[in-house]
Amino acid sequence: MKRFILSFVFLVTAGLLFAQLSMTNSVIASAGDYHESGNYSLSWTLGEVAVATLDDYSPYVLTQGFQQPWDLEVSIQDGPETNWSVKTYPNPVYEYLKVEFSLKQSEEFSIEITDITGKKVLSHEPVFINNEEIVELDFTQFKPGIYFLRIYTTDQKIHKVYKIKKH
Repeated sequence: MKRFILSFVFLVTAGLLFAQLSMTNSVIASAGDYHESGNYSLSWTLGEVAVATLDDYSPYVLTQGFQQPWDLEVSIQDGPETNWSVKTYPNPVYEYLKVEFSLKQSEEFSIEITDITGKKVLSHEPVFINNEEIVELDFTQFKPGIYFLRIYTTDQKIHKVYKIKKH
């Protein structure tokens, strides 16, 4: 009986050690897939709502959330050709985000920031912007995560949306 118990404990311990050595990267999401061909790979997931990066545990980095390695700009244009553009920096932002406008003529704009759930966290009343003017937005009161900066003309015909990362 002793031999059986010792054998059982040994096998369970060996199995647990082997399981620890054979761990692979994984993602918890409602859907997703990975494809690879030659020098290209495509990885996508659906349903990841939490975003966090923990790099305090050197040499490992734990990242959960979105798989987008580059920033996205989404523009919706319902009216005439856009006569303005915007640069946002730094992104990722730590304290203050600078929004630099390039305009053909001065114009009124509204600015709002929403969190990843769509909740409005900051809203600026329409402001009159001149060419090459820089507007600073205070991100110090926001928690780390993904935010969306929405800029639109006062007639709301032209919208620009920027994804902003807060560290």
